[in-house]
Amino acid sequence: MTEISRRHLLGLGAATAALTAGQSLLPPSFQKAMALEPAPGGLAGVKHVVVFMQENRSFDHYFGTLRGVAGFGDRTVLPRRKGGTLFEQDGVLPFLVREARDAGDKSIEYIASLPHTWPDGQEAWNAGWCDNWVKAKGRSTMAAYDRSDIPFQFELADKFTICDAYFCSMNAGTSPNRNYLVSGLSGFEPGSTQRAVMNDAYAASHAGYDWKTYTELLTEAGVSWQVMQEWDNYTDNNLEFFRHYKDIARTVLAGVEGGAFGDLTEFYNAVIAGDGARRASLLAQLDAAVATLPEGHRLDFERALRRGPEGSVGRQFRDAVASGTLPAVTHIVASAADSEHPSVSSPIQSANLTYQILEALGDHPEVWRETVFLLMFDEYDGYFDHVPQPVPPAGTADEYFEGLPVGLGPRVPMYVVSPWSVGGYVSSEVFDHTSVIRFLEEWTGVRTDQISAWRRAAVGDLTGTMDFAGTAAAAMPRTTQPGPVPAFTGRWMPTPPKEQALPVQEPGTRLARALPYRPEAHLRIEGGTVRVDLSNAGERPAHLAVYDFAGGQERPEHADVAPRSSQRFELAAGKEYSTTVTGPNRFRRDASGPLESGLPLAQVTTGLDHGRRLVTVAIFNPRAKAILLRVQSAGDAQDRTLSVSPGTTHTLIVDAGVQNGWYDVVVTAPEVPAFRFWATGHLENDQPSISSPFRL
Repeated sequence: MTEISRRHLLGLGAATAALTAGQSLLPPSFQKAMALEPAPGGLAGVKHVVVFMQENRSFDHYFGTLRGVAGFGDRTVLPRRKGGTLFEQDGVLPFLVREARDAGDKSIEYIASLPHTWPDGQEAWNAGWCDNWVKAKGRSTMAAYDRSDIPFQFELADKFTICDAYFCSMNAGTSPNRNYLVSGLSGFEPGSTQRAVMNDAYAASHAGYDWKTYTELLTEAGVSWQVMQEWDNYTDNNLEFFRHYKDIARTVLAGVEGGAFGDLTEFYNAVIAGDGARRASLLAQLDAAVATLPEGHRLDFERALRRGPEGSVGRQFRDAVASGTLPAVTHIVASAADSEHPSVSSPIQSANLTYQILEALGDHPEVWRETVFLLMFDEYDGYFDHVPQPVPPAGTADEYFEGLPVGLGPRVPMYVVSPWSVGGYVSSEVFDHTSVIRFLEEWTGVRTDQISAWRRAAVGDLTGTMDFAGTAAAAMPRTTQPGPVPAFTGRWMPTPPKEQALPVQEPGTRLARALPYRPEAHLRIEGGTVRVDLSNAGERPAHLAVYDFAGGQERPEHADVAPRSSQRFELAAGKEYSTTVTGPNRFRRDASGPLESGLPLAQVTTGLDHGRRLVTVAIFNPRAKAILLRVQSAGDAQDRTLSVSPGTTHTLIVDAGVQNGWYDVVVTAPEVPAFRFWATGHLENDQPSISSPFRL
């Protein structure tokens, strides 16, 4: 371990002092507002939704060490085909940035950006095995933060609901992912059969995407909305790249200096670079051109395209809250410096902007009581995450391009900040950026037809992250601001320390939202074939993936098992078998061992009683002689050795209620080390629970 960077400690400043004193980093007025009951009426009590999409951080990169989430202590991390687990990427383990070999006196705020485009994203994903991160991204991909590095972000997760199964929409970069946020789709580049998987829209000559944005549908339905942004919006307002808004911008710019500017980014860059007189002239010409637009287009320009001066986003939001003009839907677009992007920003810089937004809501608790604030990241910047993303079965309509799944992409952080999500919960429901539109659909009744059928089945609508019964939270202690931004000392690529060890995840569990999944998987070996039967008794489809680590499977199989249905896969086995099934919220079934005349040592299956929170473990001996097995159940602390006679079945009952519905059963054979069966997961009963108590 290297010495902690002195510059890092100085940079944290007030944030470190506040943590040491046990104080909160949230605004004082906001803490008081948190103690208020939400507006009545459930979902209908929501009057404002604020959407703030930040830039380029993966979930493990930020929250691998956070208590009670699927992080670095995740017992269900998948194995690698070459040995070890996905935490070991070509000999490199996740490591804390401040412990990097080359950390020295560098500020951990200013690590550099990594490759994060469609080609290298597919390379890291590696047909679904997710074992090629270092080759695709470099060793810095494994760098991570902990609570002492990003205390403000950790406090948001501790006070509200953090989603640990929120994935970016595409295994690609910024613009395609933001297309999903504003429209539910990233279709094709104009006039081509090239799927919009890159940042082509940034070019001033780009014709503009021709499908509808969700904001256009809101306009048609009479629902108010606004984009709040600055002259420098870091090209993060993707509405500008859609034909409807692009045509409005081009009409306006034609009246500015004889049409000298190709797009609004060129124009506002000239504004930023100009002296006082030049700036005033450009802005006056823009205003004059906007005034000539038809009323509907003029209103769309003001809502979608108007940008404010440097440092004004927080003030725009505060003014709207204070004046009672905050619209139903607000999109916050940060400047480059406030974007949290590792190439131009920093975690603490962006925390200060989030602080301003929360402070504005705290100063006006009557608005806070009616507001849902959704803060997420567009993509992962090439930083590692250990949870393989759900992808559609091969050939799924609208979800494949050049033989590859369009999405989902790797996990990214998502905080649900609202009076209905206070309490430090984790939600492990599967979400992506289309979930934001799905939530708006549920709330406004305005529906888009551009979200694919697969995404509507595979991902949720965010309503499950909130408790609309409206329970109040306790008041929190006073706060300090996140702290000053440290002096910029240059970007750097952290490299692993000489002595590597997986960062320790914080101990303990956290409250968990109820989930709509009740998956099950039975792995049976018959005639040298592994038969995998998947089922789901939940209210929503459950995404399950089947991995064959012994039979030469080219890529994992994926299935979205609908409620009260089942699917079957058959995998060829040779002299041994090794099959794993994964599902939501750390659901896992493993079966491995040698085959003798096509028969396994034992067939083990489970039966799940979600209501009574009981797991039945049935062990069948298909061979001609008795077998000696050891059964260990972490949940209710059972550890027994038993002999199963030929042709008979031994049944055990595991009480998962002891661990709030969590079970973890391992069956091994002392005399046959290669044999192993493992079943773990959570029994859902439609009630809040806790996160998994089982760790690496």
